[in-house]
Amino acid sequence: MSSNFFIFRLALVVSMICLLILFSAADDGYCTTIAAKAVGRDEAHGCIEYWFNRYQSLIGAIATLAAAIVAYRAIRWQVNQGEISAAKRDDREAHAARAVLPLSLSAICEYAVECMQRLDGVKTIDTAMPPWPSYNVPVFPTAVILPLQDAVRSSDQLIAKEIADLIAISQIQLARMKGLVEVMDGSLSAPYRNLHIENGIYDAAVIHARASALFEYARGDFKGVGSTPGGLRSALIIAKVMIENHVYLERRIKELEEAEQNANSQP
Repeated sequence: MSSNFFIFRLALVVSMICLLILFSAADDGYCTTIAAKAVGRDEAHGCIEYWFNRYQSLIGAIATLAAAIVAYRAIRWQVNQGEISAAKRDDREAHAARAVLPLSLSAICEYAVECMQRLDGVKTIDTAMPPWPSYNVPVFPTAVILPLQDAVRSSDQLIAKEIADLIAISQIQLARMKGLVEVMDGSLSAPYRNLHIENGIYDAAVIHARASALFEYARGDFKGVGSTPGGLRSALIIAKVMIENHVYLERRIKELEEAEQNANSQP
């Protein structure tokens, strides 16, 4: 309706301009003495034709400008409609990605818990001797990659970075878990073997903490990364890993806690 009203106003303005031209600087209305003489010499068939011939360039320019304005408004309206449709489509995709995100995060958390529990189960005392307890790498839930990638594409920059980091960290952790097989079957002494095991538990706890933090985003209340000392301790508690039984792991988390306290104490 607003577009039609604009066209009506534009036509009215053009008509007024044409009338002003026809009645311009005349003693006898639009059919002035000059126009009458031109009609008498058969140079025009009437006053209207005379004035039209005289100002046809101006009238054509005005008509062209009016057509350009109308075309611009029509194109702009189409562009706006396209932007609105694209925004609605992006919103639908974001809602769809967020809806299935908890399932993927839950699968990653379960994988991380299994990693921590298996590693915790094969740790020995530092004075132990081979043969070592058997160890199998948990199966990583590869089906979560595509939903996580969809979430990256449909999320804002902060969330997209967190999810992308989770994917990257998970892939690195999986490679390290597979590398631990050689450590478990190798000839390392028990203290060095336990160090690798506790590093593996730490990596799995980081994955669990980051995935748990993203559950807040799925609920619409994301507050930040979860690989904080508190998030890591929560992951260990969920996996029923007694941190006091892992000297290197406990020392690493305490260092993070001290760094966090120092950062918070700075003005």
